[in-house]
Amino acid sequence: MGLVKDRIRSAPLYEPRDYPEGLVARLDLNENPGPVPGFIVEAVAEEARRANRYPEKRLYDTLYELLEDYTGVGRGFLVFGPGSDSLLRAVFDAVVEPGDRVVHPSPGFAMYSVYAALSGARAETVELSPCGDKWCLDLAELIDRARGARLVVIDNPNNPTGALLLGRRDVVDLVEETEAVIVIDEAYYEFSGETVIDLVEETGRLVVARTFSKAFGLAGLRIGYIAAPRELREAVWKLLAPFPVPRTSLAAAIAALKHRDLVEKQVREIKGNRDWLRGELLGMGIQAYKSWTNFLLADTGIPGVVNKLAEKGVMVRRVPMGDTWMRITIGTRKELEALLKSLRQAKEQVVAKNKCFSRHRDENTHKP
Repeated sequence: MGLVKDRIRSAPLYEPRDYPEGLVARLDLNENPGPVPGFIVEAVAEEARRANRYPEKRLYDTLYELLEDYTGVGRGFLVFGPGSDSLLRAVFDAVVEPGDRVVHPSPGFAMYSVYAALSGARAETVELSPCGDKWCLDLAELIDRARGARLVVIDNPNNPTGALLLGRRDVVDLVEETEAVIVIDEAYYEFSGETVIDLVEETGRLVVARTFSKAFGLAGLRIGYIAAPRELREAVWKLLAPFPVPRTSLAAAIAALKHRDLVEKQVREIKGNRDWLRGELLGMGIQAYKSWTNFLLADTGIPGVVNKLAEKGVMVRRVPMGDTWMRITIGTRKELEALLKSLRQAKEQVVAKNKCFSRHRDENTHKP
């Protein structure tokens, strides 16, 4: 017998990536392109001077008060931690037993299947499919699969398609028609404007997860929160290490929530750049799907497109649909223009190659 449980040993390892010299555009991790506002830098620096001390209760209380105001959810239903993905893992640990069924969309956030595997659960997926200019989820199939499941987790909007998969009534139906714990991952809520967080207190089986990594631009400080039924909220808090969030991250989240007008301004700018980029891609003959997030999913028709762009210093995300597909984080306008320039060059190469192949084929066809 080895030192480590089989299901832990066989789970994939997620490691940070390195970026090459000559990086032109970092469009692969759905980060806010910044810059980080001065008031957040100052708040972090102030608390860094106290880095020899664990965070005081006042920091926790202040953040909870601001989250209550921001979400409309009572403190007894809220818990924050080192990123929403860590909190999601704690939900799995609190709810799922080995052999339980966990249902989630595919494609979807990659860590759902990892957390299911780490918990010893049987993960089952509901496949998404394109429907016009967006991607869709079959609600009837989801509810059918969810019957008898222990946990259902849906990223809404979805990563990597960018689609808003469920409306408010859909979530209510999912809760009412099943006995599963329902987790709605609203990591991109600030971009979609759609939420069911207000239903958490009344349903008893609904969890909503959110993050400060996307719209709030605090990815490097790792802080997120969930709204959950009281019993589950307390269980998640027990599963987190003591003082789970550094005082610098608490200070940054507090400062960001006190300046929501700036966050809203950045969100408007990102959405504007997103819609502009989608129009440019469609104009190039590239299928770019409608998005409720800070990224776009696109089928470029260019084989090996992720690698081709990387060679130009433009980093985008590989997705499981094939090697002509990519997910593009909405960066600065300068970064997006660099992306478009590299895409045009790659597309021209494909067209030239196809013409050469076609001419060669025709010449061979007419040989006696």
